[in-house]
Amino acid sequence: MESCTSMLQLKQIQAHMTKNALITHTFPASRVLAFCALSDSGDINHAHLLFSQLQNPNTYIWNTMIRGCSRAKTGQTGFLFFCQMVQKGVEMDCRSFVFAFKACEQFPGLLEGKSVHCAVWKMGFVCALLVQNGLVHFYCMRGCLGLARQVFDEISERDFVSWTSMIDGYSKHKWCDEAVKLFDSMLMYSDVKPNEVTMIAVLSSCSQKRDLRLGKTFHEYIKTRNVTRSLNLMNAILDMYVKCGCLDSAREIFDTMGVILMDKYV
Repeated sequence: MESCTSMLQLKQIQAHMTKNALITHTFPASRVLAFCALSDSGDINHAHLLFSQLQNPNTYIWNTMIRGCSRAKTGQTGFLFFCQMVQKGVEMDCRSFVFAFKACEQFPGLLEGKSVHCAVWKMGFVCALLVQNGLVHFYCMRGCLGLARQVFDEISERDFVSWTSMIDGYSKHKWCDEAVKLFDSMLMYSDVKPNEVTMIAVLSSCSQKRDLRLGKTFHEYIKTRNVTRSLNLMNAILDMYVKCGCLDSAREIFDTMGVILMDKYV
């Protein structure tokens, strides 16, 4: 399986496994199904076919199908797999809920996501950090920032994903002041240090507010704290200076970006 790069090769491997009665064994079947569902060279329809032939798929296989459906932009089907897990009493883990929330992001409303949230409570996963982070991200994606913040405030030990998801959610929905306030709280009350993703979110807030003073403060923070200056981060700094009307600084950043590109590709 390690050398498999196409569905043609996968089907040859699967035929060999079927001939030797290995395809009914959970581990080899899960490897084949994961390639179909998650690989760029895979085929989600073939994953469905293989799944239908399995007698007792385990949690990993169910999770793979939910995740694969989301990846294939068929989140509705992924959500149905989650519902089947609930109905059949299949044992779940944190990833079951995280992948279900990703599937629910493809629905236009909140109903499906809230039903997964209810299942989180019923099955005792409400304090699991991975699930809490998934909830924050889902509610932020849907623009329900009040619900997202409620979940965020209930997290006892927030990690980088918790802080960044909430800050980014505020920024994307133009709650710029809240994004900056939460970033300040992260620096003051948390041991978690912001990285380039966090900085992109707060710089976006500065761009929207046209707040050059604050934008310069964050730029200085990036330089003094040695935050990795990726091309995406440099674009965010450039955008901030342009939107704040500071074109000389924008040009300096633009000239610096050429060096970053050379370092990346040389």
